[in-house]
Amino acid sequence: HYAHQPFAQVPWLKDGDLTIFESGAILLHLGEMSDALLPTDRRARSEVKEWLIAALNSIEMASVPWSLFHFMGQTDGQMFGFFDIG
Repeated sequence: HYAHQPFAQVPWLKDGDLTIFESGAILLHLGEMSDALLPTDRRARSEVKEWLIAALNSIEMASVPWSLFHFMGQTDGQMFGFFDIG
């Protein structure tokens, strides 16, 4: 697995002899295969990249704690108790 993803994480994509890790790099790679996903028009292409980066920095990061607890086998009650400060 380390040969494909140096941090031993998912995701990683193998496309022929090309191996890509990191979700943003994978999405850009897949987008470049289709004008419907990553338009050739400069303005539209910039919008797609903006939303991709916004999603990676907000939505994906917000889901990290829940993913960690899920893989650790924690329940929702245990998860939210972890975030209790007082």
